[in-house]
Amino acid sequence: MGSRPRRNSGWSSKLVITLVLLNEPGPISLVAKAGRRDGFTPETLHTERISLVVHSGGGLVVLLVPMVLSIYKPRGLTRHRRRRQQTTSASATT
Repeated sequence: MGSRPRRNSGWSSKLVITLVLLNEPGPISLVAKAGRRDGFTPETLHTERISLVVHSGGGLVVLLVPMVLSIYKPRGLTRHRRRRQQTTSASATT
């Protein structure tokens, strides 16, 4: 018998994503508090603002990649469908 392919549960990527999300409320509240004060200029908290933009873009990529992969199917059959066709054709010839 052949060995079954090992499934990746994705727990490590979920852990990393959770840690990033838990780290973000600090810079968000810092920028929000600075925006409420008088004298807020575009140069204020430049690093934190860049960090928020980068993390937002990364979050967008994390959401878009699975969506695109769920819609897009390359030409030809998937492995599962090809295997199903082979077993169906093998049982039809016997």
